[in-house]
Amino acid sequence: MLCHLHISNFAIVRALEIDWASGMSTITGETGAGKSIAIDALSLCFGERADASVVRPGADKADVVATFDISKLSAAKDWLQQQDLLMGNECIVRRVVSAEGRSRGYINGVQVPAQQLKLLGQYLLAIHGQHAHQLLQKADYQRQLVDAFTAQPELLQQTKQSYRYWQQLQQEYAELQQSQQQRDAQRQLLEYQVAELDQFAPQAEEFSQLETEHSRLSHGNTLLSQSQQCLQQLYDGDEQTIYRALSQVSQQVEQLVQLDPALADVQNLLDTRRTAYRKR
Repeated sequence: MLCHLHISNFAIVRALEIDWASGMSTITGETGAGKSIAIDALSLCFGERADASVVRPGADKADVVATFDISKLSAAKDWLQQQDLLMGNECIVRRVVSAEGRSRGYINGVQVPAQQLKLLGQYLLAIHGQHAHQLLQKADYQRQLVDAFTAQPELLQQTKQSYRYWQQLQQEYAELQQSQQQRDAQRQLLEYQVAELDQFAPQAEEFSQLETEHSRLSHGNTLLSQSQQCLQQLYDGDEQTIYRALSQVSQQVEQLVQLDPALADVQNLLDTRRTAYRKR
């Protein structure tokens, strides 16, 4: 039961304290007098969207505190116990909204997210009105009513177990579907790659030949520049230095053979000429 409501700087209200008596309480007044402010404040307390517009002009924050007697609300006490928020037979819910639009929620002095305020609200009150939240619209509450009406705990336990088993099977089925999709994607990729290889139709030893050609082309600048240097050395040499030039060029070409094996014949020719000059 709602026992006390404190409202501070909310909408047009500077400060308001309401002590609710046992039984039925009624707030009356003319249209526009602010009767709905109490309902709006309670809605804010239990997780409704908050922004700077709810703060009274000129104030730095709006503050709403609702105090409940939960001595007869076993469901609320169980929920608070599960969340480690139970504080005897009293429950204090608070929501603070700053002038910048930031909000904080508290249950029994412990700061909690707005989602927990909403969950607690379904155990403490139901607001009925035009375009307002109603507890009967909640699927969880509808299920609780049906379960309570059956009054067959054994059947409920069997249903819970069957439902959990069904959920497990659903998860396994989803995992199997995902695994199958991955296998299908891998198979399609492999089939595409095999088709490309079949279209390319590589021959024996073709791969090594391609590697050699790739190495020769990738080092084309080096082969060209050093070959020109070798030719220049041979061209500029005279009869007295030709042997030394052949030796130097042969060493350079020996290095180039590693980049282009086709130059092996050139190296053999240089070695032959160098040997001939040495015998003179």
